[in-house]
Amino acid sequence: MTNQGIELKMEGRAGLVARPNQVMASVTQADALEKGPTRLVGACVLTDAAWRIVGHRLGLSGRELAIVRGVFDDKIEMTMAADLGIAPRTVHSHLERLYHKLDINSRAQLVLRVMQESLTLMAAGPPGGTPQICAGPGVGHLPLRLREQADVSAPSRGGKGSKRG
Repeated sequence: MTNQGIELKMEGRAGLVARPNQVMASVTQADALEKGPTRLVGACVLTDAAWRIVGHRLGLSGRELAIVRGVFDDKIEMTMAADLGIAPRTVHSHLERLYHKLDINSRAQLVLRVMQESLTLMAAGPPGGTPQICAGPGVGHLPLRLREQADVSAPSRGGKGSKRG
């Protein structure tokens, strides 16, 4: 029976027992998620080509697209600023302009708007082929902070303290 168990494990028969390489892939993915899925989210939602196409369809500049990707990665303004070599206040200004441009008022709405556009794009099947969804860790998971506090740290559309009605 022990030999049969080893044989099943090595062959992964009928999907009952995972093959060693499947187990290692799962462990690697779990380790990556444990270390911080927020670092992987943006990179795992769309490919670089798909990000560029979605950005173009939404009328985003290269800098605005970088800010959007930072939001998808659940980065705070300070981190995005350091990554982009700009001031945190500049990141904040870019976010405010993005909200106005896309007629939204929170980071969560920004994520939803970009996802809607990417799904529309995939359904339409653009001339260069459909952008592919990544199959890496973190797929389908919004950053925890976005799920828990959708717009707490996001600037409002109308400036300090104003809420959209």
